[in-house]
Amino acid sequence: MEKFGRLLCSIADELNIRRGTSESVEYFKRRIIYSAISRTAYASLWDKDFDDESCVSVRHVKGKISKLLNIYLQLYPEARIDAGLSEELYKNFLTTGLIYHKAYRVAPSICREAVQGKILFLRGMPPNEKVFVSGAGFYKCDEKNFLIKENLSDIHDMFEVPEKNLETIWQELLDKSVWHVVEDWQDMEFLRVSPPFNRGYWQDKPERNGKISLARSSGQFEPRSYYSYKFSDGKFLCSQIPQWQTYDEHFQSSVYRKFS
Repeated sequence: MEKFGRLLCSIADELNIRRGTSESVEYFKRRIIYSAISRTAYASLWDKDFDDESCVSVRHVKGKISKLLNIYLQLYPEARIDAGLSEELYKNFLTTGLIYHKAYRVAPSICREAVQGKILFLRGMPPNEKVFVSGAGFYKCDEKNFLIKENLSDIHDMFEVPEKNLETIWQELLDKSVWHVVEDWQDMEFLRVSPPFNRGYWQDKPERNGKISLARSSGQFEPRSYYSYKFSDGKFLCSQIPQWQTYDEHFQSSVYRKFS
């Protein structure tokens, strides 16, 4: 931890970010910086705008993210965070309901809380409230006070998550699958299901363990096509997932994590 200097150590402690047992120093720095920028960018929604004090411009929020990113990368160039973070983070705020949008302007969502297990998930909390951050999501761990809270939201309603469990959704997908023999895996990538995960979510070789996993067309093809695949009786089988289920950034940024 001495390599991080006091700044990143302090941020990690404040936001409750812990290093994974096999996580590289560079990747841990990247996570800290990402969450730190998310926290400050969210607070910028309360910056006053004299034309409309109820919201700020999209340009203001994206500019804040870009400015913070440039500062952190000057301090920690080894973090190697992509310059497109401002657009990515802005889309994450929109798609998770953290911000409301109207023409060229954004505002924080109404305050909502939902309990799942020992975690209190938050949305629309004021910028001066002490919270923990995971990625760009905000939460608390104070289960003693959760039970006395009123007006808690349902976690599924709060994030518009289907109430079907993952096993049911997975089985419905498999029931509709039509399997075809694959002769050549040219220009394909395969979900990484074994460590080290710090090399990215995708690898260039398919798994042969007999379990159903996920494959996709390489980046030179847009939009990407996604497939369920498995190795059975000495050959690979695949079934394409309908593109209407996979074109959205929700799928590309989160759904494939569930397959692993």
